[in-house]
Amino acid sequence: MPTSDSAHQYSQMGVRLLSLYFITRGLWLLISNLLGSIPVFDPNYLGHYFYTQMLNPLVGIALGSLLYVLAPILGRRLSK
Repeated sequence: MPTSDSAHQYSQMGVRLLSLYFITRGLWLLISNLLGSIPVFDPNYLGHYFYTQMLNPLVGIALGSLLYVLAPILGRRLSK
């Protein structure tokens, strides 16, 4: 059963909006973590700092980027 183009476009737009939310949230968390830790940054704990403060925002940015790239495929599957 073929789907209409408008349903596909709305589904694709929804996936892209979700991906932009993830990217924006990840950037916001990354910038706030970096700015909040400038006065107390200790290079001896760089690995611990990366895992606790930077990994979560970077995963969000990567997930949002992946969703943005896959939006046409996911939009087509969602509109079926």
